[in-house]
Order: sequence, then C-alpha cells, then structure tokens
Amino acid sequence: AEYVLEQVVHYEDDVACVSLLITKWNLGWVNTLHIQVDSETKAEVRYSDIVKRTKGLAVSLRKELKLRSGAVVAIALPTCPDYVVSFLAVNLCGATATLINPLQTIRIIYLILNKYNNK
Repeated sequence: AEYVLEQVVHYEDDVACVSLLITKWNLGWVNTLHIQVDSETKAEVRYSDIVKRTKGLAVSLRKELKLRSGAVVAIALPTCPDYVVSFLAVNLCGATATLINPLQTIRIIYLILNKYNNK
C-alpha cells in the first residue's frame, strides 16, 4: 500500500479511476484513460483524494478498531473509490483484506467470514 500511495502522489491532481489505479498497480503502471466519478456525489475523484482518504481511514482503523499487522478484514463494497481506499487503508495498517463480492449469498459470505476470522 505504501508503494502505491507513493506512486499516486505523482498524479495527485489528475482524475483518478478505480480501474486505472488497479490496472496500473497490477500491470506495472500501464497508462489507460478512464474517468471515475464518485457515484454518490457525482464529483470527480482525484488521486490526491484517494491518498488523503486512505491515510485518514488507516488512522481511524488503527485508533478505533486497534487494527494491527496480522489481522484480516473483510471488505464488501461495489466497485467504487471507497473500495480502493478501504483496500489500501487495511494494507497500510499491515492487515490483510478479504475482498467479498457484495452480491454473494449470505451463506457464502458467512463461510468466508468464518474461514478467515475477519474483523
């Protein structure tokens, strides 16, 4: 997470995209052009916003939930800026994120949560 946030700083005023961030992260910073807006506010989300929100959430997770290295946290969100922010914040705390498709059945989510002993 720290590496990704360090790289994102170079693009802080550019419009961010969830798929762009993941594409760059997984494929060695290959440039693609997409524009993602926050689905709730319809506002453009910039890389600087993602960095700020990620660091803020990481601080809250450490402070409020006492999240530390070695913990496993379940994240069940649709593809949106908060999905990336949550994933990076959990990893920034040294914890592991278990990503859950929110469209899964309750039974599958229950099995995943029990298997990994998530917070």
